Amino acid sequence: MIGVRLVLDRDEDAIMDLFALHAAEFGAHLGFDPETARACLHQSLDVGSPVCFVAEEDGALLGYITGRICGYTFTTGHFVQHELLFVRPEKRGTRAAVKLIDEFIRWGSTVGAREYYLGTSTNYKADRVARLMELRGAQRVGHSLKGVY
Repeated sequence: MIGVRLVLDRDEDAIMDLFALHAAEFGAHLGFDPETARACLHQSLDVGSPVCFVAEEDGALLGYITGRICGYTFTTGHFVQHELLFVRPEKRGTRAAVKLIDEFIRWGSTVGAREYYLGTSTNYKADRVARLMELRGAQRVGHSLKGVY
C-alpha cells in the first residue's frame, strides 16, 4: 500500500536518487547539482521550506512533491505553491501522484493557506497531469510559460 509522509533524515540517500532521476529526465540541460539538492533537502528537514512529502511503498520511495508557503505583495493572506512533483517512471499510473497531491493540498489547509497552486513545468503529459490536478479541485487560471537561454 502506498503511503505519504514528510521526508525524513533517513530518506536522504533515496531522495537524492529521486532528485537525480528527476533532473536527468526533465532537466538535463540544467545539470544536476548534488550539493544544491542536498542543501534544499536540509532546508526542508530543518525549517520546512520547501516542504517535501514522499510517497513510499514497502519502505521504498516512489516519488515526492515539494512546495512553499507564499504570499502576494498586496495581501495579508497566503497561499501554497507546488514546485515539483515526481514519481518513478515504473510507478506512474499508480496512486502515488494522487496521494502526493492530496497531501500537499491537506498541508496547505493546515498552514492556513487561502489558495493552493498546482502546475506542470516539464510538459510531461501536461494535459493528463492538469486533468488529475483538476480532479483534486484545482482550476486552470492561466498559463505557465518557459524560455531557455
